[in-house]
Amino acid sequence: NCPDGTVEAVAEGSATNVEEFKKALATGPQWASVQQVEELSLEHTGQYSSFRIE
Repeated sequence: NCPDGTVEAVAEGSATNVEEFKKALATGPQWASVQQVEELSLEHTGQYSSFRIE
């Protein structure tokens, strides 16, 4: 979380997994208020090998 209340995330993976991640970000946790989601496509680096949504 950033000082101004925004949240930044970086994700790499299959298109399906990244789409799942984006949906989870747009929904947020139960008491969150997600007002806007901005997406920036970056060059694939291979730096991130896995992630999971819990």
